[in-house]
Amino acid sequence: MWVSPTQTRLLGLINEYEFHTSAQFDKGKAISQLNGKRTYPQGGDTGSDPAGQKEYDRLIRELNQLSEQVPLDAPWTMPRAEHLDTLTVEQWLGSRTRNRDVISFLQLALRTLFTTNPHHMSLLYCLFYLRTGDNFETLIGLDEKSAQAFRVKETMHQVAVRLSKDVDQSLVLEAPVSEISQDETGVTVKSIKGDWRAKYAIVAVPLPLSARINYSPSLPPERDIPVQHMPDGLGYQVPGGL
Repeated sequence: MWVSPTQTRLLGLINEYEFHTSAQFDKGKAISQLNGKRTYPQGGDTGSDPAGQKEYDRLIRELNQLSEQVPLDAPWTMPRAEHLDTLTVEQWLGSRTRNRDVISFLQLALRTLFTTNPHHMSLLYCLFYLRTGDNFETLIGLDEKSAQAFRVKETMHQVAVRLSKDVDQSLVLEAPVSEISQDETGVTVKSIKGDWRAKYAIVAVPLPLSARINYSPSLPPERDIPVQHMPDGLGYQVPGGL
């Protein structure tokens, strides 16, 4: 739905297609209702009282400082990576603050970003994700430097439609893959509409759906076990939310 200044390839594609972007609208009065209290945040704050806002700002600084330590190409080599991977985001939040409003606000923000509950997510993964998007503020922000900086006037869907026309001869729809086999020279992908041979195959479907594909040879346990325990993202309608 959005495109950010750092997504230069996508911006180049939008420009090539002669589409247009517009700044995300973020003016006017904001209304927040959290834990039964209605507030009116301004300038990107939480709408909490001064003590709560200070606590929130401190936690975000801590998250950002931790995420800066994550090596993008090997997050598992981060200091104390194993411990951070066994710690859920919810556990971390509970250990860092007792402010109920701050916890609720951050839980809501994290659900929006990750489409899952903080108690389902390891702290290491959260930090790695924040690092890939620069920092927490960039990922949830609406200003000209954030991930939600611009919208495509023609809609992002039309970008996909136009791109599909460029690869029309290579695009096969309504052909779910049933099997992927690999040997020394490449892979064979099988579906109800035929077989394809290539050097590599990129499986870009949700992990639970990828488990329905037969693989030959079988996937290693390090890949197979997490897939069996990874739920789909959840769409949240939070009562009393933002």
